[in-house]
Amino acid sequence: MIFKDVMRMKCKFCGAEVPNKVSKCPYCQNLLREEEESPNNFDVESIIDIAKKAVVKVVATINSECCSYGSGCLLSNGYICTNAHVIMDDSRKVVSPTIKIQFFPEISKLFYPVKVVALSVEDDVAILLPTVKIPSIDGLQLADSNLVKMGDHVFTIGNPEQQDFSYNEGVVSNPKRVHNQKLDPVIQTNISLNHGNSGGPLIDCKAKVIGMTTYSLIEKVPTDIKNINSYVSLNGMGFCISSNTISKILKKIK
Repeated sequence: MIFKDVMRMKCKFCGAEVPNKVSKCPYCQNLLREEEESPNNFDVESIIDIAKKAVVKVVATINSECCSYGSGCLLSNGYICTNAHVIMDDSRKVVSPTIKIQFFPEISKLFYPVKVVALSVEDDVAILLPTVKIPSIDGLQLADSNLVKMGDHVFTIGNPEQQDFSYNEGVVSNPKRVHNQKLDPVIQTNISLNHGNSGGPLIDCKAKVIGMTTYSLIEKVPTDIKNINSYVSLNGMGFCISSNTISKILKKIK
C-alpha cells in the first residue's frame, strides 16, 4: 500500500508509515487510537441518573393559588432555566410573584423559593435563581445546539400532567425547525410533550442540555366519518427551544 500527499505517522506496532488520520494500521490491523465515540452510543441508566438530579418541578402562584406549573433544569452555572409561560398567568402579561422549585424526591421533598433574573416572553425563556440555599447538586452543562443533527437520540425528564419526574426518549426530527422568522429555530423531536413538560431539559447522549421542551402539535384524527365530533388526539411532534437560545438569554443577566 502506498499513501501519497498525506500527513503520515509510524505504526507503534509494526513501524510502517501510515496516514495520520487512520485509526487502524492497514498493514498489521492493530488499533492506533480509540475509535471516535458514536453520538448514539449511550447508557440510558447513567444518563438519567445524572440528569434527573438537576431537573426540578416549577410551581408559580398568584394570590396563594397555583396559576401554573411545569419543569425546569438546574444548570452548571447555578441558574435554573424554564419556559416563560410556566411562571406567568394565562394572559402572558403577569409574572407570578411567588415561584418555587422542587428537586427529585430522593434529594429533597422541600420547595425552594426562586426569583426571576432574566425573561424573554418572545423566546419563551425564563432564568431563575434560588433565593435560599439549595441542595448541593451538579447542574447540567449547556451543549452547542448548532451541532445537533437529525436522528440524534435525545431524552426528556419533566412533570407531564403532574406525573412528577417522568422520563421519555426519542430522536431529533429536525434540528432547526422555523415556525417564526423573527425567532430562533427550534428543535423538533418525536417525543410526545404534555402539559407540565414545559421547561424541562432536552438531553443528549452525554447528559448535556441541547434544548428545553416548550410545546407540541396535536393532530385530531377522525374516528367516525359520520360524526365530526368523534376523534382522537395524536401527539407526535414536540418542539424545544435550543440551548443556544437559552445561552443568549443568560448573557442578558447583569
